[in-house]
Amino acid sequence: MKHSIRRIFCIMMAAVLFMLALNICAAAETAPTPVIISYESSQTRITRGKSANISVHVKDTSVPADEIADVTTEIDADHLIDSFTGGTVSIEADPDIGAQLSYIVKFENLVYSGTGQTLRFMVGYNGSYSELSIEISQAVPYNDSEPIGEPYVPDPIPEPTIIVHRGDIEEPVEAGQEFDVSVSFENLSNTTLKNVVVTCSPTEPLLMAGGTSSFAMENIGGKKTAAITFRLKAMDEITSSNLTVGIELKYTYFNDVSNVTGTVSERINIPAKITKPQEEQPVVTVPEPPVLITRSALNPISANQTFSLDVTFQNAGKTKIVSPVASFSASEALVLLNETSTVVLPDIEAGESASVTLKFRAASEINSSTQGVSADLKYYYDNGNGLVQSSASERINISANVTRQPQEVVRPDSPVPNLIISDFGFGGDSVAAGEPFDLYFTFTNTGRLSVENIVVVVDGGESFTMNGSTNTFYYTSLVPGGDITQTVPMQTLAGARTGAQTVNVSFRYEYVDDSRRSSTSADIKLSVPVFQPDRLQIDDPKLYDASYAGMETTIVMSYINKGKSDMSNVEVSIEGEGVDILQPTQYLGNFTSGQSGNISFVVTPWNPGQTDLLIKVTYEDANLRSVTREFPFTLDVQEMNWGWEEPGYIDEPEMGGEEKSGLGIWLWIIIAAIVLLALAIVLAIVKKNKKKKAAMAQNDEWDSWADDAAENAEAGGKEE
Repeated sequence: MKHSIRRIFCIMMAAVLFMLALNICAAAETAPTPVIISYESSQTRITRGKSANISVHVKDTSVPADEIADVTTEIDADHLIDSFTGGTVSIEADPDIGAQLSYIVKFENLVYSGTGQTLRFMVGYNGSYSELSIEISQAVPYNDSEPIGEPYVPDPIPEPTIIVHRGDIEEPVEAGQEFDVSVSFENLSNTTLKNVVVTCSPTEPLLMAGGTSSFAMENIGGKKTAAITFRLKAMDEITSSNLTVGIELKYTYFNDVSNVTGTVSERINIPAKITKPQEEQPVVTVPEPPVLITRSALNPISANQTFSLDVTFQNAGKTKIVSPVASFSASEALVLLNETSTVVLPDIEAGESASVTLKFRAASEINSSTQGVSADLKYYYDNGNGLVQSSASERINISANVTRQPQEVVRPDSPVPNLIISDFGFGGDSVAAGEPFDLYFTFTNTGRLSVENIVVVVDGGESFTMNGSTNTFYYTSLVPGGDITQTVPMQTLAGARTGAQTVNVSFRYEYVDDSRRSSTSADIKLSVPVFQPDRLQIDDPKLYDASYAGMETTIVMSYINKGKSDMSNVEVSIEGEGVDILQPTQYLGNFTSGQSGNISFVVTPWNPGQTDLLIKVTYEDANLRSVTREFPFTLDVQEMNWGWEEPGYIDEPEMGGEEKSGLGIWLWIIIAAIVLLALAIVLAIVKKNKKKKAAMAQNDEWDSWADDAAENAEAGGKEE
C-alpha cells in the first residue's frame, strides 16, 4: 500500500516538473538573454578628448546550437548616448566560446567626454533588442577641482610645427611703390592653434602702409592652412635687390597638460629694383673725346672662307686718348684666328687714328646673312682735372652667304589636352548615410593629342570612403575624343551631413607635342547628395488588456529610434467611431538617437463587436522631411462578463519582446485535473483494501487502521 501511494505521488510530481520545463523553454525561446563576458581597450588610460578602441565580448545562451550560424549573421548593434561619442560599431564572431552564441561588438575611434565611465549599446536580432552597459575602468573622469597633490600628468606633446609661405610677387618692387604681400601659415601638427596673432617687421626701405603691424587671425586647425595679406610701401631709394620682412606668429595650444604659448619667427624676402642716387659730376673743362670705330671694305664671306678685317679707332675729340685697349668678339659663324682677342694700342692724338688687323675663318655652315664683330675700346683722357677712364663700343656687321635655307618657322605649341568628366552617377538621386554605393564617372580627352600615363585619384573628403577598393587608378593612354568609364565602390560615412557633399577626382597625365613630352593635371569636383535614412522602428499597436463594452482599455505601441539622428516634432493621434478617447492627440517632442519607449492611448468602446481605429504618427526625419505613418487597428469588443471568471489579460508588451504566453493558466488547470484524478484513485484503492481486511478479524491493528482510513476517506470525499 505504501509503495503504491509513493509511486502515484512520484508520477504526479514528474508531470508537474515536465509542465514547468515546457513553460520555461517556451519563455526562453522568445526572450534573448545577451550577457557581457568581458571587454578589451586599446588604451590603458583614456582621458578627456582622447580616442580609444573597445571590444566587448557578448554571449547569448538562449539560442540553440543548430541556430547559431543563422543568428550570427543577423545580429545588429547600435551605440547609445553615454560617456563616449563618435566612432563606428561593427560585429565579429567570437570563435573561443564554443557551442554558444557569442560575438564581439567592436567600437573604434570612440572619443571620451571626460564624464562618467559608462559604455551603453543595444544589440539584438529578428527585431528583438536588449540594452547593455559596461563600466570602462580605463576611462579617467575629468575633475578640475581635484586637490593639489601628485596626480597623473601625461607627457606634454611637442610644439606644433608651422611652415611660413610667402605669396608670389610678379615684379620686383620699385621705389615709392605700394604693394600687397600674402603670407600663409601651414599647421603640420594635429593640434589646433588658438589666439593667433601675427606681427610684421619690415626692414628699410620698406614701411607698413596700413598703420598697424599686428594682425589677429582665426584659429588654425590641425593639418590646416591660414593666410593674411598686409600692405607695404617702399621708400624713394632702394639700395638692395633683396629686401626682408620679419614675420612672428604667436599662438596658444593645449599640450595635453595645459594651455601654453608657442612662437614661430621667419623672415621672408621681397625682390626689389635698386635705385642709384645721382652722383655729383665734377667740373669738366675738357669734354670726353668721341671715338669712331670703322672697318675696311669686305665682300660677302662664304662658308670656310679665311679673311682679314681692319678695324680703325679714330679720336674725334680735342684731347689725347691715353693707354687704349681694344677687345674683340665675333658671332658664332666666325672664328677669330689672332693669338689674342685683346690688343694694346698706342696713344691716339686728337684727330688721329689707330688700326688693328683681325683674321677670321668662316664656319662650315652659315645660317644668317649678317655676321658681326663686337669692338670695345677702353682708355683714359685728361679732362682738365686729371686722367679719367672712359670706353667706346661698336658692333661691326659683315655680310655673309647663307649655306642653307633658314629653318621653317616654328609652329606654335598645340593646345594642352584637357581631361573632363563628361558623365557620372551613383545609382539614384541620392545616397544614404552609412550605406555603400557604386560611383561611376566617364572622363573624356577633349584635346587634339593623345594623353599617356594617366593616374586618377578619387578623394571622398569628410563624407565618403572607399568600400574595399583603392582610390588610385592607372590607364596607359587615351586617344583624342576618347573616353573611359571607371566604377569606384564607395560608402557614405554614418555621420555624413545631409545635402550635397563633394567627391574630388584628380587627374595626372602626360602628352607628347612635337617630340616634347609634357605633364599636366586636372582636379574635378563631383557633387553627391546624401540623406540620413529613417530608422525609427514603430511596432504594431497591441491591446494592454481585454476590451469590454463600457470599460476603459489601453492601446500600446513600442518604438525605438535606431538611427544616428533625432526624429523631430513627433506627434501621434488616434481616431475612430464608437469610442471615447482620453487624449486623441499627443505631442511627444523629439526622439533622440537610441531612444525607446511606448506610446499609449486610453479608449472606452461602447458597442460590442469590432471597432476600427486609425493611429497616425507624424514627425520630421533627419532630412527635415515630414513623414506620416498610419497604423490601422481593430478592437474586438466583448460583452461585460459578470460571472465568476475574471476577464483574461494580456501582459503589457516590453520593448522588442512578444506577448506573454497563456501556457501558465493551462498548466495549473492540467495540474488540478491530475491531482483530482490521483485522489480518486487513492480513494478507490483504500475502499477495496477495507473490504478485504474486514474479513480478517485476527488483525485488530489493521482493522483499526482501515476503519480510520475509511473514515478519513469518507470525510475527504464529502469535502470534495
